[in-house]
Amino acid sequence: MQAPDTRQPRAGIEEETVRPGKVGAISDTRTHWQLLRFLIVGGINTVFGYSVFFVLTWLGMRYPLAIGLATIAGVSFNFQSVGHLVFGGAPHSRFWRFVGVYCLIYLLNLGGVRLLLVSGANVYVANAVVLLPLSLIAFLLNRRFVFAHP
Repeated sequence: MQAPDTRQPRAGIEEETVRPGKVGAISDTRTHWQLLRFLIVGGINTVFGYSVFFVLTWLGMRYPLAIGLATIAGVSFNFQSVGHLVFGGAPHSRFWRFVGVYCLIYLLNLGGVRLLLVSGANVYVANAVVLLPLSLIAFLLNRRFVFAHP
């Protein structure tokens, strides 16, 4: 007779029972919950960052500098919120990896906005359009390179 499994799921993560033939079910479930939490927390972070961008461009700042300053303003806040609420911790030793991910996101943001501006979009719409794809890229990079468990 086998003893029942008494392990508790990680905070906020519901695990499903793995049956024969369901390889990776727990991992897939965790990924889905992490992505959902990332998008919710990211939504809060995005409102903050986009508000900074909006105000700075409204005050007359050019969009590359406004995007840069909005990114810088959000990095520390985002590191703590994403680290703790999505990935279960934000060790200070991983802060510079996080900064590296957001440097890449910044460059992708600039390129995406530039392409949309050339095709006739205004700067506010252009930056809003690139938010979701950049959020998904940021999730994947953070999960793989910043908050991956060894």
